[in-house]
Order: sequence, then structure tokens, then C-alpha cells
Amino acid sequence: MAVLRDCPRTLALTVRRTVVGVAAFVLAVLLSVPPAMADGGSVTSYQPLGAGNVGMSVSGGYVIALPFMAYAVEFGVASEVDVGVRYETVAGLLHFPHAGVRWVPFQVGDWRIGGRLGVAYSFFGIQTDDLNLTSTLYLPFELGASVAVSKDSDLVLGLGGEVDLLRFVVIEDEADGRGEVRYDATTARFGLVSALTADLDVFVQGRVRVPIEAVTDGENEFLVVPYVEGGASWAF
Repeated sequence: MAVLRDCPRTLALTVRRTVVGVAAFVLAVLLSVPPAMADGGSVTSYQPLGAGNVGMSVSGGYVIALPFMAYAVEFGVASEVDVGVRYETVAGLLHFPHAGVRWVPFQVGDWRIGGRLGVAYSFFGIQTDDLNLTSTLYLPFELGASVAVSKDSDLVLGLGGEVDLLRFVVIEDEADGRGEVRYDATTARFGLVSALTADLDVFVQGRVRVPIEAVTDGENEFLVVPYVEGGASWAF
């Protein structure tokens, strides 16, 4: 869980400025670059890459008021199935490596419908005079869809969750690990992916994580954890 130090007013101002900045950047790019539909799929949407194709993405944004960066690589192993890895780091303190599969078996009109299932690990640690860390092995999943809303843009929707499998904690060099299968959080995603060239997309998306237990830094509690993210992805 994130260690947060900003006051509510600062959090709101930071998120507002980030949303406006990302939206303005994407709008400027879309207006200045001639649209061209991508021949392949997308790492971000529910358009599968296709067998033998590779997709990558680089993105950044904010979770509440903390900056994060994310990198993803996916490989098309069948016409409707991709496998891949993703690494996300929040302020260089929290780390979230992830591996999983995306399956998109359904097409209804312009809608592509499918799901994601993976295994992920969250880690936060501080080494001072004593070692302190907390980590969780968990299964993230999502059911989602994407649909063309213009010649060169797709709307992306997703609803999912996280199931914890194992927790390992070290407090002042005292370790405690235990298997603990439990539903931990509900997640939702809303985004827009737009093609700039046949291989290159830009995207902006919002994510919301609603944990079963409130996220706390010892001073504040957060019942909802919002993310705003923007970046680029390409397929070849």
C-alpha cells in the first residue's frame, strides 16, 4: 500500500492538473497528426495483436498524488490470445511486476469482448538499521471490451478485481509469511486509444481501485484509489 504524505487539497490539485495536461497533450497530437488505422492490435485496448505480433507500451501518470511509470510487452500466440508482462513502479518505492494472458474470443458488431488473467507481486520495502517490507502475491483479473468510436479511436472499458494468495511481511527484521486467499479489491478502467500511424497509438485512461480495507498512511484513509495514466503503444 502506498505511503502518502500530501494533504487532500494538494491531492485534488495535482490530479486535476494532471488530467487537464494529459487531455490537452492527446488532443493536440490528434489534431496535428493525420489519422491512420493500425493494422495490428493494441496492448491497451481489447484489440488482440494476432499470432506472431509483438506489442509494447510506455506510460506514466499519478496514483492519488504519487507519480508512477509503467512498461508492458505482449506477444500474440494465437489470433485471439496474447501473453505478456508489465512492470509498474510508484514513486520508485512500490513495485508491481505482472505476467498474464489476454483472451478476446467475442466480436459483436464493432465491439471486441474478452478478459485478462494474471499473476502479480506487489513489493514495498525500506532498508534502514532494520529491514521493513511488505509484499503480496495476488491474481488480478479483468473482463473488458473495446469499441471503435471514430475512424481512428477506440473506447476501452474494463471491470475486474484482485485476489490475494500470499503475504510476506518483515518488521524490524522479524519475518512473517502466510498463505491467505481472499478477495482484496475491485478495479475499473476507462480509456481512449487513438492511432497515429499504422503501428503507433497514444492513449489516456483512468483507473479506480476500491480495496476491501481502506488504504492508510497512518494519518489519512483512502476508500478509493484513483489512477490517471497516459502513454504510447506500438505493435509490429
